[in-house]
This record gives sequence, structure tokens and C-alpha cells, in this order.
Amino acid sequence: MKNQKNYIYLNDEIKTSTDCSISILDRGFLFSEGVYEVAMCYNGKPFLFKEHLMRLENSLKHIQIKQPTIDLEKIAQFLLLKNNLTEETSTKYIQITRAVALRKH
Repeated sequence: MKNQKNYIYLNDEIKTSTDCSISILDRGFLFSEGVYEVAMCYNGKPFLFKEHLMRLENSLKHIQIKQPTIDLEKIAQFLLLKNNLTEETSTKYIQITRAVALRKH
């Protein structure tokens, strides 16, 4: 990557990767309760992105995680621009977990 800062979208915010953290109580971290999807991007355009999003939605349904209401396509495009990845090959990695759940033990 040309620039040193990697911008990501985490919990409804755009931040640099060095400014992000996840909770130790996140069920994706603790129990792998999550789904991920990886899409290749060529010259700033995600390849078959709608198909990737359909597979992501289907996987979330299977493990009963609510589909987020955010526009993942719009966020992915914004991050490609923000990270200066419009003229090269890159990947978009999307991960959605069950989120934080307090444990009673």
C-alpha cells in the first residue's frame, strides 16, 4: 500500500487500523461466532461484489446473525478511495460477528 495508514470501518466509524480495537467479550473473538467474506478489487472496483454480499447475507442467516442495515457497497467504495487503492489490485475483507455479549460465570 502506498500510504502508511490503513483506514477501516469498525462499529459504525471510519478509523485508522492503529486506532481500532475489539472487545475481549466479542463473541467473534471468543467463540468464532461470525462470518467473513473476501472480495478482490481490481483498479478500485470490487469484483462480483453483489454476489459476495449475497453470500455474506446467506451465511449470516444460517448462523442467525442479523444482517447489518449499513450500505456495505458504499463503505467499500469509500475505503478504496480513502486508502488510495483505486489503481491497483487489493482485497476487501468484511467480517461480521455476533458482537459483545456479557457472560455470566
